[in-house]
Amino acid sequence: MITAYTQVCTAFCNGRGNSKVPLKGFMIELPVNALLSYFLINGFAEFKGLGLEGAAWGSLVAIFLRATFFYVALRADDNVGLTYPKNRHFWSEIGPQFSEIYPIAANFFVLSVGATVYQLLFAQLDLFSFVAITLIFPWLRAGTQFPNAWAQASAISISQALGQKTTGDLTRFVTSCTQVGMTLSVIILWAFLCAQSMY
Repeated sequence: MITAYTQVCTAFCNGRGNSKVPLKGFMIELPVNALLSYFLINGFAEFKGLGLEGAAWGSLVAIFLRATFFYVALRADDNVGLTYPKNRHFWSEIGPQFSEIYPIAANFFVLSVGATVYQLLFAQLDLFSFVAITLIFPWLRAGTQFPNAWAQASAISISQALGQKTTGDLTRFVTSCTQVGMTLSVIILWAFLCAQSMY
């Protein structure tokens, strides 16, 4: 539920053109997740550590901090109202929202299923290998976040253009977005390859 809340906040901020808030949220979550998971797994001082359970607690605390940051940031924004308007019926809004969201939701569902399958495969490894993957995963997520954020922002911009029926330069815009997204992906790929060669 907390993860869903942060994803909604991320999409909302990107849709408003305020991508700095999601970026700050990730910069809070990822280091806290990595450091806290390390200490909770291995222990520190007289604390012996929780082993594999520590990785789960580290991730939970980190995502909770990110969700709290989103709430504080949106609460401080005078142009954002966190209460639902009284003059708009909730159920009548679901249909139009669902028609816009379900293709994106289906895409994320497929990706989540794939990630879950990988986690099930990783769970069959020995403890130290699984912990190593758990510690490396936040950095992989940080690297892939840039092309992922670009793709999401591009999709939002295209949806807004279609909704406003301003499709004059849409073909050129889609081509440019695709080129930039592919370039970012190749740069991140080379960065990961260089990091792997160092170890």
